[in-house]
Amino acid sequence: MRVALDQAVFSLGGARLRVESDDPPLLDELAATLGRRNADVGPETHFGLSASVRTQHRSDGFADVTLEAPDESLLSPADFLLGFGAPDFPFALLPAAPPWMHVALAGETEPFLSLNGRDCQVRLSAGWRKAVALLLLHRLMRVRSDAIFFHASSVAIAGRAVLLVGPKGAGKSTLALELAGRGHVLLGDEHACYRPASREILPFRRPVGIKPGPRGTALAGALRRLGRSPERDGMMRLDADALFPGSEAAPAPLAAVIFLNGFAADPLLARLEPGRQELGRLQPVGSSLVNAKRTERVFQMTQLLASARVYGLIAGDPDATAEGIKEAIRA
Repeated sequence: MRVALDQAVFSLGGARLRVESDDPPLLDELAATLGRRNADVGPETHFGLSASVRTQHRSDGFADVTLEAPDESLLSPADFLLGFGAPDFPFALLPAAPPWMHVALAGETEPFLSLNGRDCQVRLSAGWRKAVALLLLHRLMRVRSDAIFFHASSVAIAGRAVLLVGPKGAGKSTLALELAGRGHVLLGDEHACYRPASREILPFRRPVGIKPGPRGTALAGALRRLGRSPERDGMMRLDADALFPGSEAAPAPLAAVIFLNGFAADPLLARLEPGRQELGRLQPVGSSLVNAKRTERVFQMTQLLASARVYGLIAGDPDATAEGIKEAIRA
C-alpha cells in the first residue's frame, strides 16, 4: 500500500531544507528545532538540502533517512567522528564494515544510527525524532561552507553584532534573551553564524530554549505576556518572533566577542588582548571544521578575534549584566 508523504520546507541561516516524510510528528519536531515550516525564503537563501524520512515500509524497527546535497562530500559522517572525543558526546562508535558507520547511544551496544553518506538508518526508539532533527540541523549548517557556526549566542546592539561565548550553563542564552527583551535584536540563541568574507554575524534564529532559572526583567515580562512559565511548565522552546515581536534580524558587522567566565554578585566586563587562549575558547561546530581546510578555519577565527573588541565577563544579576554589555558596545 502506498503511504502518503507530508512535505515541509524550512529556511534557516540562509539555507533551505526540504523534507518529505510519512511521519507527521517528525515535521512537528523539525519545526520545534528549526523554526516555522514553509516560512518565506529570504533573499540570502542560496544553499539547499533535501531529506526523505520513511518509517512505515520496514518491519525491523528502523527508519530510512535519505539526504541530497549540492556536493556529495557534504554528506559524509566526518563531523560526527569529531564528537567522539568529547566527554559529554551521547553516542558511542560501534564496529562496522565500511562504508557504513554504526553508532549506539552511550551505554548501549545496539546501533541507534547507521550512516553511509546520503543514507542513514535510525532505530525507532525514544528520542529518534529529536536525533533526526539534530542530524538535519547539523547537515544544514554544513552546506554553508562560506560560514563558521559556533556554539554561542549572538545579538545586535545598535546594528553591531556581539558574540557571547562560554561553556554550557555560562549564561549565554540568558544574556542574549534579556538583551533582546530590551529592544536589541536576537541573531541566534544556541548557535551563531559568522561569515568571514564580510565579517558579519548572520541571523540564525531557531526557536529559543528557555529553562527554569534566573532571568532578567525584560525576558520575564515577555514570558508573562505569552502566559508562559518555565518554572511551571519546564524547559520550553518558543518562536523568537512571538517572544520579541517586531524584531527583524539582519546581518550585522561583528563588533565584540565576550567570553563568559563564571558568576559573581556584581558583573565585571573587562577588555582582553586576544591570544591563543581565546582562540582555543571559541567553540566552532563540528560541521564547520569538516567543510573547509582546518588551517583556513583557524586563520578565519584568528581574524575574527583580531577585528573585534574582545572582553572577559564575570556575570552578575542578568539586568545589571545586560545593561553593562549595552553600554560597552555603544561606547
